[in-house]
Amino acid sequence: MHAAIAVFWATFFVNQRGCPNRALLKPLFYYLVEKCEFMDMVDEEQKDNYLKEFTESHDSLLDMVIESIDALCDKWTESSAGLTFMEAYAKAKFILLSRLKSNTVEKTTGQGLS
Repeated sequence: MHAAIAVFWATFFVNQRGCPNRALLKPLFYYLVEKCEFMDMVDEEQKDNYLKEFTESHDSLLDMVIESIDALCDKWTESSAGLTFMEAYAKAKFILLSRLKSNTVEKTTGQGLS
């Protein structure tokens, strides 16, 4: 069953990038169970075990995706391109804040900054 769950989640993630609403995991599992003749022969306790494995597999795969993306982002921010971007971002952020403060002063006093 582990392989079937892994294949299901792998294909699901390709289309959906995970299940964004955790409340949907249980209904999704039971929908799949309805469509599987093998599960008709399984008792409720075993179904609960499969549901637990189903949820843990989803979470594990989602964690791997997040870790992979975080690692790529970390590598990029440490690269020369990333460092240049972060420097430009910091300057742009300062300029934006300066302009916002300038606009706020103009609106409250009716004057620009001198």
